[in-house]
Formats: sequence, C-alpha cells, structure tokens
Amino acid sequence: MKLTETKAVQSLKTIQLLEGVYMRSLPMAEMQKVIDGLANSSEENQTEVIDELFRQVIVDEKGEVFEDLNDNNATDILPINTIMEIVTAFQGAILPKGKK
Repeated sequence: MKLTETKAVQSLKTIQLLEGVYMRSLPMAEMQKVIDGLANSSEENQTEVIDELFRQVIVDEKGEVFEDLNDNNATDILPINTIMEIVTAFQGAILPKGKK
C-alpha cells in the first residue's frame, strides 16, 4: 500500500482556512514554490503571485477552484480586505505559531 493512498492522507486533501474557504493540500515541494513566490514577490508581480495562489491553492470544500475564479483573477474581482484575510489565514495554516 502507498502512503499517499491511505485514508489519513486522503482525508487531508483540503484544509479549512475560513468558513467556506479551504486550501488544497499540495505536496511539500509544490507548496514550497507557492510559499517562495509569496515571500519573494516584488510590488510589480505581487498581484500575479496572489492570483496564482488562488488558482493553485485556494479552493472550495470539494477541493475545486471557485467558479468565479475560473475566468477571472482574484485580484480583479475580490476586495483587498477579503484577499488579505484569506492570505493571512493561508499563512497561519502553513506557518503556525509555536505554543508559549
């Protein structure tokens, strides 16, 4: 049996960020590319990196890209406060703070 086929791994296909908003559970190497893109984005390409995050990682409960993001960029249709809240939740999920 492959580890990737176990019930435990299969049940973690998505991780809830906010009510109705999930992140796709990607392989670590793939997720690292997304994280590096966010961390190293300049002001010039920041919207491209955010749009890529919403295309690759931010999904609905079924693990699918939201319908309105199929034909649109997140930065074109979502208010900045919504984007910031989702990105902050994403960062909290991948970089949890240690307990004090």
